[in-house]
Amino acid sequence: VPYTRYDSMDAKLGGSAVIATSPNFKQRNIATQASEQSYVRLPSNGAYAEWTMKTPGAGVTMRFTMPDSGSKGLKGSVDVYVNGSKFKTIDLTSYYMWQYFSYGNPSDTNNGGAALFAFDEVHFKLDASLKKGDKIRIQSSGAKNLEYGVDFLEIEQIPGEIRQPANSLNVVDYGATPN
Repeated sequence: VPYTRYDSMDAKLGGSAVIATSPNFKQRNIATQASEQSYVRLPSNGAYAEWTMKTPGAGVTMRFTMPDSGSKGLKGSVDVYVNGSKFKTIDLTSYYMWQYFSYGNPSDTNNGGAALFAFDEVHFKLDASLKKGDKIRIQSSGAKNLEYGVDFLEIEQIPGEIRQPANSLNVVDYGATPN
């Protein structure tokens, strides 16, 4: 695979962050749905998980969880720090993650069934590639007073721009913005 996974169990925790686990795979325990049946809970402002890089890369995938409203999802955010400096705020939503299963039928509305699909992923690019030994931190911003959770980060190198092939059309010439 072109990325390196940094699991929640490998993170240094701070603030009020704790590891949530599900050693007996109980369906209603969110950690059951996490890789290795564990994730980092970020219950309040300032709670964080921090990883030390073993490989370089500027592309980040973060698998996360957050509460749901039971129908339209909730919006929130976490902050990303690189080597102690705030890089950016990552907007999150629970809209695409939660489904509720009652009698085997999935629903986006909490109908008293089992809450499943509690995790989603968000992707972002760092301005500069992380190097071996650098630290990346995911920290609760306290946004909306929600509890956030991080299952893992995946860090990968981002290849350079692909040159336009001969005899092809460029969508920029038709109004697309290259971002």
